Amino acid sequence: MLLQACVPAYELRPTLEALEVPKDADFIYESAEERERHPNRYFYEVPAASFGPLPRIVLEPRVRTELDENADLADSGVQARALLRTRILIDSGSFHEIANYRVELQDSRELFSARDEPETAPLDVRQAYLFLSTARGLWGVKLGRQEIDLGSSRLLGANWYDNLGVSFDGVRLTLADLWSRFEPRQWSWRADFFAAAAVEHDAGAFDGSHLPRRIAGAWYSDRRIYPLRADGALLYTWGESAGPDESLVTLAGALSGLRLTRTEGLSFEAELAVQLGRLGGLDHLAAMGAGSVAYVWPTPWEVRLSARAVYASGDRDPSDEKSGAFVAPFPGDLRADTGLLGLVGLRNSSAAGLGLSFEPLENLRVGAEVRWLGLAEDSDYWYDAEGEPRAVAVGGRYLGRELAIRGSYVITTSSGKELSVDGGYAVFEPASTISGDPATVQGLYLQATLRF
Repeated sequence: MLLQACVPAYELRPTLEALEVPKDADFIYESAEERERHPNRYFYEVPAASFGPLPRIVLEPRVRTELDENADLADSGVQARALLRTRILIDSGSFHEIANYRVELQDSRELFSARDEPETAPLDVRQAYLFLSTARGLWGVKLGRQEIDLGSSRLLGANWYDNLGVSFDGVRLTLADLWSRFEPRQWSWRADFFAAAAVEHDAGAFDGSHLPRRIAGAWYSDRRIYPLRADGALLYTWGESAGPDESLVTLAGALSGLRLTRTEGLSFEAELAVQLGRLGGLDHLAAMGAGSVAYVWPTPWEVRLSARAVYASGDRDPSDEKSGAFVAPFPGDLRADTGLLGLVGLRNSSAAGLGLSFEPLENLRVGAEVRWLGLAEDSDYWYDAEGEPRAVAVGGRYLGRELAIRGSYVITTSSGKELSVDGGYAVFEPASTISGDPATVQGLYLQATLRF
């Protein structure tokens, strides 16, 4: 629902501005550069005057149904749940004012679930910040509660799939050479400096609760050497992470490229992070590496073949009074790297996969992927996508194979209303290295998001 005036001036505005854009290149949306390659999918024209003196209001309800079988690798049967999340965004919508604001409320509920800790937070403040900048200038400052989503989202990102999510209370200074509203767009260089405290949205009191973790850092991106893009980051996290005190410095670098061949179909990405400091009273040294390569054939169906791999170190010797398991500061959605079922995350893990997707109709993309999952060190725990250790003994590094199929369809009207539907099915075949008699794990989800 947009409050629009009738002055016929037009600007481009992202359709998924209030929704965290999923960075799952194999199935739903491509990278930021790929979105620029197909702007008609992600941008539409609305009167610029609608972002004038009247506020802009966006309503975004989302419903998802999930079915899981043997999620704990035992014969625990089928578990079903329904997740309902509603977001209401209100902002000044101005393109030109020096001071602007944005407030976003979120209501999350888990229905028909027998879990002890359902993903429910009746009403919370997801974002509430003041944005200060010069009119289309080189800098902008966000003060207040906000999301932070940078680079590949492996280290610091917004998890669009999560029903609750994490926000940050803090300050963020962004320098860039080209702006559009609250975020730089089509920039050739960009630098972000921030300091914030994490806020967890849960079933407690209104307005969430602060996690005992803080983050400060700097992130720089440069794509003046077209068609390459280089990223560098320095992140410092401190506080508590699932129990032990932490004081960690993460140094990261990434290089990516798009449209590298004559047909503009080849793309790649490589990211490396080194982490050092103290964790749980122990000296900490860990590393993470990830990479992907993809090719899109220049056909009407846009057939896309991809390969990706990720590695996050584990603790090789738990008795040496040193810590070696990588701890991602605040990762976003990791399913593109580690699997649809969320069996492993970015801690003591390794994963490699091959994917194939295509677009038989406009805005309809379907695909399949096979992924091999394992541990970096069999002497350390097996951690899931949430970073929680699994109570499963493993006699080797190889865990098993996951097969997944997914599809998505997006409908956008001329007035800006949008309906997106996506779903997926995955099956995990455990390896013989898992002790006992592990059961095959299956998962199915169907999700619909309306934005108007």
